[in-house]
Amino acid sequence: MSRSARSRRLLLLAAVVLLVGSLAPVAQAQGPRVLLAEIADAIDRSTVDYIAEAVDEAESGGYAALVVRFDTPGGGLAETEAIAGLFLRTDVPVLGWVGEAGAHAWSAGTILLESTDIAAMAPGTTIGSVQPVVIGPGGIEPVTDEKIVNAVVESLRVKMALHLVPDRNESLARAFVVDNLNLNATDSVRLGATEYVAASVPDLLRRADGARVVLQEGGIRLKDLSVSVTDAEIVRFSPSIRVSFLGILSDPLVASLLLVLGVYTLVFGLSAPGHGAEIAGVLFLLLALIGLGFTVDPIALLLIVLGVILLVIELKTPGLGAFGIGGIVSIAGAGFAAWAGRELGKALTPYPRPSSGELVEHGPFRLVRHPVYAGALLFFAGVGLFSSLPSLALTGVLGIVWALKLRVEERFLRQTYPAYAGYCERVRWRLVPGIY
Repeated sequence: MSRSARSRRLLLLAAVVLLVGSLAPVAQAQGPRVLLAEIADAIDRSTVDYIAEAVDEAESGGYAALVVRFDTPGGGLAETEAIAGLFLRTDVPVLGWVGEAGAHAWSAGTILLESTDIAAMAPGTTIGSVQPVVIGPGGIEPVTDEKIVNAVVESLRVKMALHLVPDRNESLARAFVVDNLNLNATDSVRLGATEYVAASVPDLLRRADGARVVLQEGGIRLKDLSVSVTDAEIVRFSPSIRVSFLGILSDPLVASLLLVLGVYTLVFGLSAPGHGAEIAGVLFLLLALIGLGFTVDPIALLLIVLGVILLVIELKTPGLGAFGIGGIVSIAGAGFAAWAGRELGKALTPYPRPSSGELVEHGPFRLVRHPVYAGALLFFAGVGLFSSLPSLALTGVLGIVWALKLRVEERFLRQTYPAYAGYCERVRWRLVPGIY
């Protein structure tokens, strides 16, 4: 055999080895994968967006199941119902697991656990204490109003009754809420609140593999699927930067600090305009209100109040009327944003990805495509009119950032609403009619 022929064979053999080596990871990647998310703190608005992204990732990524680990003291009822709806509507099997040992899913956590397709608990964990509470001046106080208590009982009972396979004991719903029943992992399985005692997520997958899930009410099936997670790879879910940022804002300590900082910065800016502190103060206050869970109505109310303050300052300060003009512009912007927020209703979200619901085309949305942003920019421009050039420059920077955000948001809107392209043809302008 000549040297050239031997060299060609060696090259061919090396090519085959490289080809096989490159195909091996591909073959391995074709196995089932499960996405692991977790609710490990109080349930708030950031939790809703976190789970929404996890569900979307599980659906679009072709995952065999979504596993949600619980270790939560509870949270807001509205947020809990929103997350439960995500669990019930997705076609991806949702496996709930309270763990590890020492964890708990109390109050709203129990409602969410019962909303999952397969529920399990680790040894040494507890669920229960679902009676609603309110936080008042005297601290945490239980809600005893029969109307509210019965609504929570029925909401939990319906979620448990939906589970035809595996069967859930819906009679426990009243005991969970009215009697604040608490169950450990073993008793929970014995009484029919959960399906398995699983020491870990891999243990849960082994037990749930091959299980059938049927959710049905009144002869109408919401789900009928089988769990297939044999030797599945566990992939931890990583939320987007926006969800992580909202999680930081939702921390009560962070929100409180932003609120105090915003008030003092705003007072300084109004008393000594010309440094841009008033714009920074408003931004701090807005971030604080978002973190505290406020919607557009109270935020717009705050902006209107600030506009009125500017008018009062104008009445007591002789000059060129900058305070008065800024106040009028600010009130107009805040009112326009509030009008748009009310038209959106529950579809309002501060994030690029739109929430579920119908496409809103009436009211201020007939003038511009993003009236909430337009109103907010008008408010900041009004504040900048009486303060300083740096404040106006800051408003311009904010406008550029929002313009970039709108392009991302519109991409999601086109994917979510097929009619959005036609809406864009009818309403040409994003923020300012005739300009942009």
